[in-house]
Formats: sequence, structure tokens, C-alpha cells
Amino acid sequence: MRLFLPVFPFLALLGGAGLESLIRRIQRWTARSRRFHDLEILRVGHLLTAGAALAILAEGVTALVLYHPFYLSYFNPLVGGLEGAERRGFETTYWGEALNEEVIETLNGLPDRPDGAPPSIRPLALHGLNLAHLQEWGLLRADLRFDAEPPYDYHLLLMRRGFFNRPERALADTRAFPIERRWLKFGVPMIALYRTGEAFERFWPTMPPNPPVGQE
Repeated sequence: MRLFLPVFPFLALLGGAGLESLIRRIQRWTARSRRFHDLEILRVGHLLTAGAALAILAEGVTALVLYHPFYLSYFNPLVGGLEGAERRGFETTYWGEALNEEVIETLNGLPDRPDGAPPSIRPLALHGLNLAHLQEWGLLRADLRFDAEPPYDYHLLLMRRGFFNRPERALADTRAFPIERRWLKFGVPMIALYRTGEAFERFWPTMPPNPPVGQE
């Protein structure tokens, strides 16, 4: 959305010009029909403006409530909301905002390995620095290992389809590995924690390569 911010003032100008044109058309129609006075047309224009502003404001406020805490996954009703965006192949999450308090709490509660070592976790479609910073800030267990050598006990997969390769698709597109926990919004997966282990390192190389861009 931030990339479109410079366009908004010009969209407002175009919207205002369009509304004025609509009001003038109504004025000409009513002048011919002699059904309304200019003052009544002006009132209609004000009502249209106020109604449009209230509808836009109401949709925005409603979206803030409904999309909590995945605000960056908002898609407007013109594309069918988040579910419609997923059906159309849009990225439903991408900036790591799905790594929220609930995910952190789940990671902090993971049990140690049978030998007493802390669990190893490999983030996928998610930059490992996000997790490292959370450890530095004391929000995430300092003993969790995100930079260990494979095999990993768990994989934490952000559902950012544009970053998917064979390892990511081996988890998201198959049911080969159990899901420890998955976070959804309106039925759309945002992020998921999988129990993987050594079997995953043997499985994901068998996945076919990504299709060429445009042929997904």
C-alpha cells in the first residue's frame, strides 16, 4: 500500500471532479424535467458526498476490527476480501506481520528434545533476522536454534507464496508432515509450524521445481 500513497491525492481530485460531473448531469436532467429546484440538487450532492465518505469510513473501521491482528493482509471487497485474494493468487501475507504474539508464545513453549537440547527451527519464506531480533529483545527464548544445521525439529512457514520453492511447497502443498499449529484468518493460512525432522530433508528434494513465472 505504501507504494500507492503518492497517488491518493490525485485520486481524490479525480473523484471530486467525477462527483461534480455527476451532480451537473443530475442538475441538467432535473432542469429539463422541472421536478426539483437547484437547492434540492445541492442537497442531493451533499448527501451523496456524505454517504460515500461514511461508507468508506465504515468499511475501513470494520476492516480494522475484523482483520486484527493481520492488518497488512487486508484486501478490499472489490477482490472478495482476503479469501478472494487467495483464490486469485495474490500474496495474502508478506511482511512478516504474521509472526505475532501468539506465534512467539507457541515457539517459547516448544519442548526440548529427548536429549535435553533445545529444539531447532528453520524459518521458511521468513527472514531469520526477525527471529534473531526477537531473541535479542528478550521476547523469544534465547536457546531456540534457528541457525543450526539440518535436520531441524520444526519448520516455521510464512505463507508468502512469492517466496515459495521446493521446501516451502513440500509443506504447504502436501500433507506429508504434521502441523504443530497453524494460524488462519477467514480460513486463509497466514503462518504455520510443522514438525519435520530428518524425513523432511529426504522428502523436499523430490518435489518438482517451480513452474516458470506465469505458468503457475
